[in-house]
Amino acid sequence: MLTPTTAAVKFDLLPTPEQKACSMSVGEGLNTFWTLVEYLQKAADQHQPIHQVEETIFRKFMVAGRWMLQAFLDMSGSGDVGPTVIAAGDSSTDPDQELPRLEQTHKRPYLSIFGEISVERTCYGHDRVEAVPLDAQLHLPQRQYSYLLQQWLGTFVVDDAHAEAVRKLETILGLGIAVKASEDLDREQAGDVEPFQNNLPVPEPTEEGPILVVTADCKGVPLVRSALGPEEAAEPPLPALANQRRGKGEKANKKRMAAVGAVYTIDPFVRTADEVIDEVMRKKAAKRRPLPAHKRVRAELLVGKVALFLWLADEVVRRNPEGTKPLIFLSDGERALHDRQSEYLPENVVCILDLFHVMERLWKVAWCFFDEKTQKREAHQWVEERLRRLLEGKVDSVI
Repeated sequence: MLTPTTAAVKFDLLPTPEQKACSMSVGEGLNTFWTLVEYLQKAADQHQPIHQVEETIFRKFMVAGRWMLQAFLDMSGSGDVGPTVIAAGDSSTDPDQELPRLEQTHKRPYLSIFGEISVERTCYGHDRVEAVPLDAQLHLPQRQYSYLLQQWLGTFVVDDAHAEAVRKLETILGLGIAVKASEDLDREQAGDVEPFQNNLPVPEPTEEGPILVVTADCKGVPLVRSALGPEEAAEPPLPALANQRRGKGEKANKKRMAAVGAVYTIDPFVRTADEVIDEVMRKKAAKRRPLPAHKRVRAELLVGKVALFLWLADEVVRRNPEGTKPLIFLSDGERALHDRQSEYLPENVVCILDLFHVMERLWKVAWCFFDEKTQKREAHQWVEERLRRLLEGKVDSVI
């Protein structure tokens, strides 16, 4: 059995209050660790299931992590920079202000991935908090939720509804976050996307490929009733019925079309029709396929296709100012996309129809001739043969 060492942190002979607090926090973290070590021996003697031991180790390390984070805050101090602090004016024309230190320190909660911690800060201002040096020093978020916690929550929200994302995070970390708080955080983070994208520098020409590609697509996004327009939400829902069926053409929920686009450059990838078919029909990805360079993606939900194509057109000018690169427009066959393309993109653009959308139509026709249960092989051969004709330029014969 391991013997625990004394939980101590060595400082100078005359430790500051911050060092004393840090030493205590580190000591609590070390005590948590040695408590865990003792538990492991008991768990082994009692033949506990490994998944239970695994979870206990994780939870104990979460507690130790909180103490370590507290130790960091203890060493950081309260942000006291003296009796006064100089604060910059609200604008370039406003003079700087000299703010006095407030008598009382102010605490604020900080919800980390390890749990909630109280941060004590020295504040400056005239009878109210106007400047907090520690907030700037530690880059504390505007809300109590740590940036790392926001990042993890945002990762879940990408794939799940807010309630489900919050539930998953609570299962892992044991933290309770309100669904509304998750929605507000997501909305605030989304507000930073457009300014960030608009200020991205133009990629270096030496890092770009010789072909400029623009893509566009549309995707239906389900909306909750509160997000619908006045006309869409005016009609009250029908009373609930057992085994209720939707009417003809009626969808399970209201949707709004989101327009999604991307711009990137790429190297040529020359292949024969057979090589393309071998990849597409047999789902083999060629290792020699070139990768897109500096791919930038944008989605527009509220203002739609026009806003998207304005951005695409601007990116084309930025990425190909001399107009010397071949310009490709890749999309499905939706007429509205091609109407916007002809309106906002240069005349010399080469339009390419996404091959996978073409294949969907080929398979739809194939099942008109072959039985889906007994003639899959024949249908596969039929689709492959028509696909080869399309790739060889024999579009009229296939139609």
